[in-house]
Amino acid sequence: MSEATVDVPEIAPVSKIQIKPNFGFLYTPPGILMAVNIVLLFFAWVIMAGWKENAFWSYSISSSISYFLLITVLPFFVLGLLFVVFLFKINTKILINWPLWLFMCCTIWATLLFISSIIVANNARKYQSYSKVWFSDVNGLSAASAFGFFASVGLAIQGLFHFREYRNPVLIFNPVN
Repeated sequence: MSEATVDVPEIAPVSKIQIKPNFGFLYTPPGILMAVNIVLLFFAWVIMAGWKENAFWSYSISSSISYFLLITVLPFFVLGLLFVVFLFKINTKILINWPLWLFMCCTIWATLLFISSIIVANNARKYQSYSKVWFSDVNGLSAASAFGFFASVGLAIQGLFHFREYRNPVLIFNPVN
């Protein structure tokens, strides 16, 4: 009896996608600012959402509260996604001019957040005298607007770092680690 041999074609090796975190990104100025801005935006959103639920008269300024909540939660989610993208080096696979794109996003978000924080701070000042009558305080509005101001300054500084990266590509804050 003769033995039959079967030729089996070789299967091409599957390229492994290495999703290894780049912890060096956390030590760069844009990485630190991104993490700080995520935390500040989260605090501003949580304080405002909690205040809106507890203040029975918030319906009178609901449009400015909704605007503030939108302007804090949208950058929070986008920055959170970008933080994961940069942490796992997915940005090297997507061909976008990242410094310019991040500069424009941070500048737009900082401007919109600054405007909404001004509106909320003005409402807190305006309704301060009514808070004694309505048995509700406006400290939540003041705290949320303060965190909004801090986050807008943080976003502006982060945008400045990304602008510097765009203008001088040698300054790219992307360590190899």
